[in-house]
Amino acid sequence: MPWSVLQTFSGASDGNYDEGAPPKELPLALRHLAWQGFEFFNPRCWSKTYRSGAKIIRKTQVFRDYVFVQVGDRWRAINSTTGVVGLIMSEPEKPATVADQFIQALMGRRDDDGIVKLDGSRFKIGEAVRLRSGSSWELGIYDGQRDRERSYVLMKWLGAERRVEVREDNLVAA
Repeated sequence: MPWSVLQTFSGASDGNYDEGAPPKELPLALRHLAWQGFEFFNPRCWSKTYRSGAKIIRKTQVFRDYVFVQVGDRWRAINSTTGVVGLIMSEPEKPATVADQFIQALMGRRDDDGIVKLDGSRFKIGEAVRLRSGSSWELGIYDGQRDRERSYVLMKWLGAERRVEVREDNLVAA
């Protein structure tokens, strides 16, 4: 059976909620999908954030507000499921499909707790790095990854160490 993508409500009318906080409707949507007999995959990963200087590590969705679901002829029932905005469609009467190899690759990266291990950075925490783009903050210390494309770097600026977020492809080893 093919895999498709459905969008869930984020729990806020403007689509904003605290990073890492579970959307209010997501658990309800997943429970209702299971009751209806749909097989779904909600890939989750560890996310590190800082709030008031404290490091907070939480489980978050890999694809925020999106869940993979196996659909068949009953795909219309998904669109009326509590907590679901709707299926992503390729045509008016045909849900878009996702390659099974992609889903299997994501599932294969899960650890014993079901958490998807994302590609690691090419840098190690504490490693000296340089920014490729011209800036007065050229040299820094790698301090982890926010997601697959963004990294944190500790940089000296105006006599103080600051944690900045940069695109990983703008970093090179020092």
